[in-house]
Amino acid sequence: MEKYVTWEILDNFRSLLNEEKTFCSFSDYYTALIEWIKSNVELFDMSMLQDNRIMELLDLNPEEYLIDNPSISLDMESIRMFNNKPSALDSLLMGISSTLWELISISLDENCSNCVYGELRYIIYESELTQKRELVIECEQCGYAELLNGKKWSGGMANVFPANKKDLEKFGVKISSSST
Repeated sequence: MEKYVTWEILDNFRSLLNEEKTFCSFSDYYTALIEWIKSNVELFDMSMLQDNRIMELLDLNPEEYLIDNPSISLDMESIRMFNNKPSALDSLLMGISSTLWELISISLDENCSNCVYGELRYIIYESELTQKRELVIECEQCGYAELLNGKKWSGGMANVFPANKKDLEKFGVKISSSST
């Protein structure tokens, strides 16, 4: 059953976005969004948090994952977050998730070979069967994933984590400064 966004929830979220300290830095913004989710976790079904890939982000150290140049304008973020007033909690969570991942995802300077439009980013997939961790390239639009050698990823069910600079170094990937 779909849970709807109430005025109380929207006002609560809007008050977060109206606090000046929320937008002092990308780190402050990331932390404010995570803390808002944690303090309102009872609103969400666990499946909502998992489906929107938020569970993986709740305990990350933002200083190890925040990228240098996200494509988010902190000056416009409050307006952007409320341009489309979500009617369902899942929609609100999807918008928050998209923002959080934008702040921590290291992107490639190329588009998806599957859907053509999506931006590619580095992600860690951990096989649920073997616990083997692999660095994959994933389209944030269609979800298509491939290994670094260009082959389609076919590892079955996996836990998904953001990849940080240390992960990329570990897998031997050199990145340009515009990607981080």
